[in-house]
Amino acid sequence: GDRVMGLLWKEDIHNIQIVINRINPKLVSKGISLKIKDVVQWLGMDVCGMIYEDELQMSANNRGVLRVLDQYSFTYKCYYAMAKRLLGEDIVLPKMEESIMKRIFG
Repeated sequence: GDRVMGLLWKEDIHNIQIVINRINPKLVSKGISLKIKDVVQWLGMDVCGMIYEDELQMSANNRGVLRVLDQYSFTYKCYYAMAKRLLGEDIVLPKMEESIMKRIFG
């Protein structure tokens, strides 16, 4: 991310937002992955979207099912919020609840 940011700044592009994907709360809680706030602070950019790693999404992909279009799925809510933010709306990004994390990550 920081390399791409440097290349964009070199081209005089400064309105940069990031999408943090494949967020695995289990790895974050164990200290294996960086916390979202640490990534944001390190890169110094606004977050446009956050996409959590979702085992249900992975299994749906393997079956050819577009879970992202299921408006009741958490993945849909993440992409929906990101799209709204790209369109300029001030919408809060969804956060994975503890019960959902336990169900997905054990």
